[in-house]
Amino acid sequence: RTGICSEFDGVVVKLPATNEQQGYVTEIWESKTTLDPRSIMDAIVKKLSSVRSLMEEESSVLVYKDGFASITPGCTTTFGIFGTELMPVDKAASKMKNISCHEALGDINVVLEALEMGMIQIDSSVITEKIVTLRHILQEMR
Repeated sequence: RTGICSEFDGVVVKLPATNEQQGYVTEIWESKTTLDPRSIMDAIVKKLSSVRSLMEEESSVLVYKDGFASITPGCTTTFGIFGTELMPVDKAASKMKNISCHEALGDINVVLEALEMGMIQIDSSVITEKIVTLRHILQEMR
């Protein structure tokens, strides 16, 4: 579908008891080697919004090798994020700081100021706001 993500790392399909080829999607998984704030946020913002969009459309189906599966509106479908390790807190905080610097450099005024000062300054409230936003999103999903 145009404009949304359509690639999922893992999909669990419940097949019917009969020999029909149509099943039903029960779980959709995103996998990451390391779970960190950015990978979790990306999965929620990009993949979960895609899943919701697909579930709202009655004609959505998942095509796979031996058949297809419905993504049935109103039915429970689990969305999960799997990782083999959790990034340590100190590294996660450092990564959030690096991401904030990268995003700030998209503003020409910040770039000019950084060139004049020889460094870039990031307000810690920007990083804190991102973490609070992620926490809020995760709490809403419960």
